[in-house]
Amino acid sequence: LPLLAALVPEARFIVSVRDPREVVASRLAVAARKGLDGSTTEAALQACDEYNRHYRSTLQLVQQRPKSVMLVSYRQVTLGQATEALGEFLSIRPDPTRLWDGWSATDATRNDPTFSEGYGRPLSSNSKDKWQDQLTPAQASLVAERCGPTAAALGIPLQAT
Repeated sequence: LPLLAALVPEARFIVSVRDPREVVASRLAVAARKGLDGSTTEAALQACDEYNRHYRSTLQLVQQRPKSVMLVSYRQVTLGQATEALGEFLSIRPDPTRLWDGWSATDATRNDPTFSEGYGRPLSSNSKDKWQDQLTPAQASLVAERCGPTAAALGIPLQAT
């Protein structure tokens, strides 16, 4: 994001922020669909490093250009609680029911290990807290330790379960 912001100085960014436990659980599930062992500590550490790396660059941009970046909680978006704030930032009224207009999955897309059944469907909060069923307690603890500071800086304090 900082590079894109430098190339397009007038750009404004909306960044969806997620609980790192959800992100890591999703990444491990993708690894499993690819035939890799997503249950290892190393796989969880790699997913944590990716989360921290991506969101740290976002936080860097927030510090550099706070008025041009909006952080929005993925959970609030799925619960329909972010529409008004998004509208204010964009100066338009977004219509969540039109999120997927013009998009349809192809067979190749459906066969991609990163494909989600939620693609092409209305926003849903059904995915919230799925990590509790997908991560072991040790993995969840590792993610909270490794990603907790980044998540907190993004406004997502990790609550103990």
